[in-house]
Amino acid sequence: MSAYANPEHPDQRLSDSDRDAAVAQLAVARAEGRLTPAEYDERATSAQVAVTRRDLVPLFADLPDASPAMAVPGPVGTPAAVAAESDGGSGERTSRALGGRIGDTIMGVTPFLAVALFFITGFQVGFLWAWLWFLLIPIVGIIIYGLGSGRRNTDTARASRALGGRIGDTIMGLTPFIALGLFFLTGFNGGWLWAWLWFLLIPVAAVVIYGPGAGSRNSAR
Repeated sequence: MSAYANPEHPDQRLSDSDRDAAVAQLAVARAEGRLTPAEYDERATSAQVAVTRRDLVPLFADLPDASPAMAVPGPVGTPAAVAAESDGGSGERTSRALGGRIGDTIMGVTPFLAVALFFITGFQVGFLWAWLWFLLIPIVGIIIYGLGSGRRNTDTARASRALGGRIGDTIMGLTPFIALGLFFLTGFNGGWLWAWLWFLLIPVAAVVIYGPGAGSRNSAR
């Protein structure tokens, strides 16, 4: 991997495809056991925010030169597919969440936390305003996956992992407002006791759009 460890033009700025190719090479090193999963995640994140070829040097300095046996298979321009193959077909990707996997975990726990706080507040104080806890879900989602989080992690926009691409992102962005509107509509017309159930649309939509298999369903198209 000397092309990365000893670049001919170290001050040359990288393109998106250059960064993706570097991540794919790191994925090869991980598949061969040269990098641990934690080391791969750290270096892949650094490669995605690299600006010049010089920024890639420390990421490949302790890795051997690329050889034909180490060449990454697959068509040119599909580094994401290459990385998936080198990960043993697991389809694992570097997370776009703010904080990486920690951000993913926080987002996954938030709906359950909101439900628990809803019932605790409802039984202790009253259910009239307990539904406000469900606003934690879109707020945390905006912070972790909202505008800027992808750039903070990758320094460049990436293709959406949502089912349906940007359409899925748009649907997910509108879901909290739809749930809020249905909550008030049901509350004023039918009662507030069960109106909060509309907020469950948010985690359900998130599971469908961003859940397991969403990336593979997009790539299969």
